[in-house]
Amino acid sequence: MALRMRTHTEYDFQHVEELQRVVSKAVTASVTKRSRISSAAWGVCALTAMTFMIARGFSMIFAVILGALGLFLIARSLFYYKFVTFGILQTMDKEVTGSDYLLEKSYMLVTNPKSSTQYAYSDCYRLLETEGNLYYIMKNGQGLILDKTNLKGGSVDELRDWMEGKCGKKAEWMGKKK
Repeated sequence: MALRMRTHTEYDFQHVEELQRVVSKAVTASVTKRSRISSAAWGVCALTAMTFMIARGFSMIFAVILGALGLFLIARSLFYYKFVTFGILQTMDKEVTGSDYLLEKSYMLVTNPKSSTQYAYSDCYRLLETEGNLYYIMKNGQGLILDKTNLKGGSVDELRDWMEGKCGKKAEWMGKKK
């Protein structure tokens, strides 16, 4: 390994969506499942109520509103990660479009245009990996995305070995089947 490995991650839709999928699958699976089922169930209820209102001759305006709400909730259930990602990107600071990660001996230094933060390797709750990224997940559910395609100062295998050694966690494969 070179003196220090570093990488840069852009917080674009693709990266944030994959982070949501990985965290949902590995950390918050039951919450995600409950949310998706709830959205689908409420969507079906709204469409059923719309059908009932049309059959009974109630106001078409309310029936159309219920139909639109039902379709929205079903779409939210089917495209859950896209909706969550869109919401997260709307709340993110527009000046922070990405971060640089510098792997130091006892911590990871994360810098962006707004701040610089140190994350101790010992704070890693889970270490997750996909085809393009390595995810450092903390107990509070926050995840840091280390983009493997922008890695400098070492190979992907060296990055994985370094993170596993420093975090004391084995990287769990969360990508497509190997």
